Amino acid sequence: YQRRVHGEIGVKEARNDAGFNIAGLILEGGIYNDGRLRLAEGTTLHSELPPTRFSWRRKEQKGTERPDSDGLLFPLYLNSARRVVLCQIHLQVDPAVPKHIWYERGLCIVAWKGE
Repeated sequence: YQRRVHGEIGVKEARNDAGFNIAGLILEGGIYNDGRLRLAEGTTLHSELPPTRFSWRRKEQKGTERPDSDGLLFPLYLNSARRVVLCQIHLQVDPAVPKHIWYERGLCIVAWKGE
């Protein structure tokens, strides 16, 4: 079976799941609020994410995804130049926002704010 990187935002404690925590990631094109990614309003272009837990999860086979899943895949870029994709991360999103809107907004996560 295949695996994918899963990101869980706001995790502070260590776990025994072969994952790792990263602090200081930047979310571009959205905000994190109430356990989900939400669209940024006004002039907010980016925000720092709380510590994020990364782990490998089993990838669902095409057509077998849970219909109640509110998650989407977003790119994690090395820096704000968006030239190098480190991986794609499955994150929970606001279910009230149509899925195509997230991609049109260019929402992504950046590991390092420099060039």
